[in-house]
Amino acid sequence: MRQQGSVEDRIRHAFEGVDHPIPLEDVIASAEVQRRRRRGVVGLAAAGVLVTIFLVVVAFLPGSAPAYEWTREASSPDPEVVAGIPEWCTLPTDAGIGPLPPTVLVDQRGSAAAGLFTDEAQAWVCFVHFDGTNWTNDGNAGSGGPLDPFLPPVSIDSVTEWSGAVDITGVRGRVSEDVASVRVIRDDGQEIDASVRDGFYLAWWPTGDTVQFVVALDSRGNVLGQCAPNTCG
Repeated sequence: MRQQGSVEDRIRHAFEGVDHPIPLEDVIASAEVQRRRRRGVVGLAAAGVLVTIFLVVVAFLPGSAPAYEWTREASSPDPEVVAGIPEWCTLPTDAGIGPLPPTVLVDQRGSAAAGLFTDEAQAWVCFVHFDGTNWTNDGNAGSGGPLDPFLPPVSIDSVTEWSGAVDITGVRGRVSEDVASVRVIRDDGQEIDASVRDGFYLAWWPTGDTVQFVVALDSRGNVLGQCAPNTCG
């Protein structure tokens, strides 16, 4: 039950006729200070709850940047993506190469993928993602050009960054026939397994972290060679 009357009145009533060593007005003043402190704590707690609710609501509001699901290891590409990516990846007029070369491999990681197209004289990489309804190339996101002579066992042909709703970095290159896998070491120390097929490899990730070096491995996991950007291939 809530008591009636002010704090001051209740204190005066409680100490009425009592010989207290501390003056009554000092007791009242001290009680008022404590009451204000409690109110302040409650106010801060309530404000904290409101801030928490606000952050939770904002976190679940639709954002302008797509949240690409991404994995360190590439998955087997969806047949729909393999079949459709040559149509989705339209070459821009200033690409500097002829018609889109044949598809060599598709590096799919979750709901996004990069396709590598090459005729061994020129190459093009295109990035696509699933927007919830359709696969899209997000404004002709891609890069490529003529290929330099290959220096075995592994080369880096290009490290490319795409800037947009999500920053994307990709690396592509070539490997010798005895190379079974390629591991990409980023400058932040993260290791990425590239997709390898027909003497080419490709990997990408949705951050601006660049490549420190790549390592070529045989089927037993033995290192056959490594390459850093601007030092080989």
